Amino acid sequence: MLGKHPATQCELCKASAAVVHVTQITEEKILTSHFCKECAANKGISHFDKSIKTSLHDFLIELGNEPDSPIALDVQTTCSFCGMKIGEFQRTGRLGCPHCYTDFDSYLKRILKKIHGSAGHTGKVYLPPNPNSYQLEQKMQFLKNGMTRAVEREEFEKAAILRDEIGKMKSETNGGQ
Repeated sequence: MLGKHPATQCELCKASAAVVHVTQITEEKILTSHFCKECAANKGISHFDKSIKTSLHDFLIELGNEPDSPIALDVQTTCSFCGMKIGEFQRTGRLGCPHCYTDFDSYLKRILKKIHGSAGHTGKVYLPPNPNSYQLEQKMQFLKNGMTRAVEREEFEKAAILRDEIGKMKSETNGGQ
């Protein structure tokens, strides 16, 4: 929200320098707005100096040490393969090896859920150059779910695009068999 932007004036009062920069990203466009501290507060945009000055280390420690967390964080917990400790991950923000993901699973899921609202991936499904039937079925299910959500939100143009993609996938898989 805050950052280094060229000198700009507040979009609302046009008198003060903008210190809060908000970027809204939708499927169609990217909109950036610039506000002074007072106008941002009037619009209900919080201004957190603390979060800007905190390091990744402090951020990860704060996420891992929530009092209501059912899983106690032990910074001495280590990866069974590379020996990396959670404390080092908190300090660097990097894991040591692929096994760290398994050994620190509950901690990482808690962090992902706190940051993204979910520990599971709900993004696009990409297919490799020669997908197997399971990968094709996953992609098909992803497209069907997306089409259903688009219809529920009355985004009929998007639903039509997804319907066409589903039809194209069906004809490609039936044509290749």
